[in-house]
Amino acid sequence: MRSQRTLFYGIFDKTANPKKVGVLDIECNSNEVRNKNFDAGFKSFVNGYMIDDVNKYSINTIKNNDINAGYIWYRASNTIYMRAYGKSKPGYINASMDVYLTPDKLDAFVTDFISQIKFK
Repeated sequence: MRSQRTLFYGIFDKTANPKKVGVLDIECNSNEVRNKNFDAGFKSFVNGYMIDDVNKYSINTIKNNDINAGYIWYRASNTIYMRAYGKSKPGYINASMDVYLTPDKLDAFVTDFISQIKFK
């Protein structure tokens, strides 16, 4: 059963054929996590998903004025798992994406997506 804080979206690329290239599943929570150590929390998040050979994953973090975030790309299934913490407002976002793009487009898409997250 999913909570009321969970959303699903289709991901579309107007230059691709077919145009629908993935699915996004987002869960939001407004718990007080501003003071959480992002690096330690993200390392724990990563360890929870890495169930086999570390070489099957790409891991990246994005830090800016609004968020500390990171993602794990499990290349075998084209699944991305991400977590973002708000800096100015409490809360976090967990999301997973199944996206079928080329590796360079996928990395650019996820980086752009995370960089545009705003906590209000």
